[in-house]
Amino acid sequence: MTWGTQLSPLIWPDNYCCSHRLNSHASGNTRWIENETNPHDHDALDKDGHLLPTGQALKIWGNFLGSQMIKSNTTGMILSFASIEPVSNTLFLYLVNKGDQTVTINPVIEKHKIVSIPEACELFGTSSEDIHPVWQQVKKIKPGKPVILKGISITVLKMKIVNSHEE
Repeated sequence: MTWGTQLSPLIWPDNYCCSHRLNSHASGNTRWIENETNPHDHDALDKDGHLLPTGQALKIWGNFLGSQMIKSNTTGMILSFASIEPVSNTLFLYLVNKGDQTVTINPVIEKHKIVSIPEACELFGTSSEDIHPVWQQVKKIKPGKPVILKGISITVLKMKIVNSHEE
């Protein structure tokens, strides 16, 4: 997200407690939506409460989240994040292609083998300015095969993994 340079620190009277500040701030953000004609890239909701791209990204994160975040590495215009649900050996891999070109990657999980990819989805639009991106399932993604990331997209892979020595 780009926040710009217009943020300024909030100054609160000494008699406001922390929880009041948080509640007031959250309520203000949910009620004071002034983006009827020109939604901003940091807005999660439109004036009618529908999800904008930032809100969609937050929803994706919430729906594909394991109980532990784990380290992931990428290079170039690709960002990656990963979380795991250790009880079910389910790994969620989030791939953000910040470039406008399609990129092919081959996920490698250190000391683990990808057994299956039961679910894969992507969020993409026509440009970085598109406020109506498409969220869809991606079919035919197989373990050990390359994954194609559309330009300016978020791709989420839900993978079942095992330790390499358990094969």
